[in-house]
Amino acid sequence: MGVGLVPIHFCATLGTTLTTTVDPIGSLANVANDYGVWVHVNVAYIGSACICPEFRHHLNRIKQVNSLSLNPQKWYLKHIKL
Repeated sequence: MGVGLVPIHFCATLGTTLTTTVDPIGSLANVANDYGVWVHVNVAYIGSACICPEFRHHLNRIKQVNSLSLNPQKWYLKHIKL
């Protein structure tokens, strides 16, 4: 980080579209919150699965974030047989 620059935004992912990578949102949000950094979580792909009870634990720490993005069509179109 450059001298005098302060981060104002942090973006974590909960299931990226390409690799379904899941960041440790709780731990990362704790650090960001300690420094007053806005926390955004991209749940565009796997987040839609969290409507199922067996996947809801992924959202346990979601109250620690400021915003999230969700795109159900990314998950539904890959898992629904037409």
